[in-house]
Amino acid sequence: MKRTVDKDKLSSAQTQLVFDFITCLFEVDVANYWSKICRVDQARILGRYDALIEVGQYDGNFEEYVKTEVKAKQEGFYAAIRENFGISSSVRHTNHGDVMVFTYENIRGPVAYIAETMRNVYPILLTLDARSDKSEISLEWKVRFFEDYWFEEVDADKWIDEPIDGMYEPADD
Repeated sequence: MKRTVDKDKLSSAQTQLVFDFITCLFEVDVANYWSKICRVDQARILGRYDALIEVGQYDGNFEEYVKTEVKAKQEGFYAAIRENFGISSSVRHTNHGDVMVFTYENIRGPVAYIAETMRNVYPILLTLDARSDKSEISLEWKVRFFEDYWFEEVDADKWIDEPIDGMYEPADD
């Protein structure tokens, strides 16, 4: 994914979502975890589940699928920041209008870097979900973890079981 160099300060809503997401990721409540995921990714996951059920490659219920096939992969990727993690004070904007927040392992308090430093970075991609209720439009930050934008292309030749390159690999800051 192409990223721009534009940076802004992390908002309180974005900070709260990142903390809530990491907390609920390692809890047993699948519904709470699911509520943090953006609707585009929820629809994609449901579509994958439906396809697997249709062809007989999965026989569990949807909650079990989310727990074992989706949440478990993220738990593995974010295991290093389960305890004592820090969040960058800036966000990076993607070319698609999403926001990338970098988290760091083993942070116990504020850290200021005065020189380039090599650290493992665990990105969390955030997007705005829009909802409408009686002509009132509300926007809410949600976690987006598919970093591709295949859904935007009607002619994209992608299969449901293709791995997404770089989906669960640390990024360089």
